[in-house]
Amino acid sequence: MDLGVAEFLNALCAELIAEGTSSRDLVAIEFDPDSDNVDVLTGMEPHLRSYPDLISILKAIGQTCSQDRIDAQQLRRISFLKEEIKLELVSRYGHQRIIYSYPIEERRLLKGFSTEWLSGAGLRAHIFGIRAVMSILGGLAALVR
Repeated sequence: MDLGVAEFLNALCAELIAEGTSSRDLVAIEFDPDSDNVDVLTGMEPHLRSYPDLISILKAIGQTCSQDRIDAQQLRRISFLKEEIKLELVSRYGHQRIIYSYPIEERRLLKGFSTEWLSGAGLRAHIFGIRAVMSILGGLAALVR
């Protein structure tokens, strides 16, 4: 039985947390649909303490995938960058490379403390929405709205 993307990401998140991995440790999660392998790449230095937590990040990605009917077999990579989270996938038929970008913005809280979090609903890039970056047959095309 195939899991939906949200359930798959929830299970992955639970496994990573159980192993003591947090979003601060991650550089990328790579998905290989041919072998069903998931590779977790960690960095030498953790992201800032204010980096969004793994549950929030994977929940936002899972919601995007559910809304846009993205299948787990389409996932290729989640990159945990300093200023954004990037979700890389292929189109349903594998002809287009699609990248969703989830910017991390700094917000001021009470008493001068600040935190970084996924802005808005967590989504800034979308294949049919605000911005998308696609690689089509080896060429790059950027759609900006």
